[in-house]
Amino acid sequence: MTPTSRRATPMTIRLSGFPTSVRRVLLQHYRIDDTCSNAYTAWKAMGSPQQPTTEQYAQLQSVAGLQLTLPFFLSALRSPAFVSTKTVQ
Repeated sequence: MTPTSRRATPMTIRLSGFPTSVRRVLLQHYRIDDTCSNAYTAWKAMGSPQQPTTEQYAQLQSVAGLQLTLPFFLSALRSPAFVSTKTVQ
């Protein structure tokens, strides 16, 4: 199976132990895969140039760092997002 043919694996993350005074938390979701935060995939897609042009280099830099994304259940929000501690269960 190639990396691009893998399917997302459902998972559950449960957070507990928040002080009772905490009503909301900051949720940040970073993703690294074959399409997000992956300069190597972008470099290969542009033909693996040994000496990238200024434009290509800028494109590679734009995808080189961690990209904030949101899990599907919070897709209406932006990342980072404050969410209720009741939502994060």
